[in-house]
Amino acid sequence: MSCTETHIGKFEILARGEDNIDNYLKSHPEIKTDGDYLDDENYEIIYKYLKPGYEHILIHFLEHQSFDEDEYLSSFKKNEDGTYSFAVQFYNGGCCLGEALGDFENEHIL
Repeated sequence: MSCTETHIGKFEILARGEDNIDNYLKSHPEIKTDGDYLDDENYEIIYKYLKPGYEHILIHFLEHQSFDEDEYLSSFKKNEDGTYSFAVQFYNGGCCLGEALGDFENEHIL
């Protein structure tokens, strides 16, 4: 069932681009995959929209909490240690976490 989701956490970028992500996943068999999908909630592939097309970015959640809430929020910050802290809320009937995080491309951080 679709609902509004809120996610707060911190992540690091592990690989950029489909080939680099494939190579990273092959060299790290501890990261569970199911075909073309990650089967490990500690990792996500986000999509940074570019003109034209988009870039795939593999991230590892260092901290991640999710909540069901009605208030929309969005916050994104690059930390001094190279990690990223975020808080984002979206309706999961029309969006997923990777797409919501990709919206931060306008802030020129990713």
